[in-house]
Amino acid sequence: MIGVDALIKLCQYSMGSEIYFPMAETILRKTRNRMMIQEYTGYNIKELSKKYGLTIKQVQNIIKSPARDLDISDANKMG
Repeated sequence: MIGVDALIKLCQYSMGSEIYFPMAETILRKTRNRMMIQEYTGYNIKELSKKYGLTIKQVQNIIKSPARDLDISDANKMG
């Protein structure tokens, strides 16, 4: 899938060490959650649940997640 040249470079880079590749689903879920948090206005949980195909409770849990707290504190540090 990545080609022989890329495989050789990867082997040279890792020098025999194990490399962990997260499942695409994990990366996509984290990206989706970040997008949802950014789109959250305080009043649009129902719309977000429809847009992302999740239950209202799932969206509420994502919005309340510790990652949201980190994002808010980072934003406060900037300005």
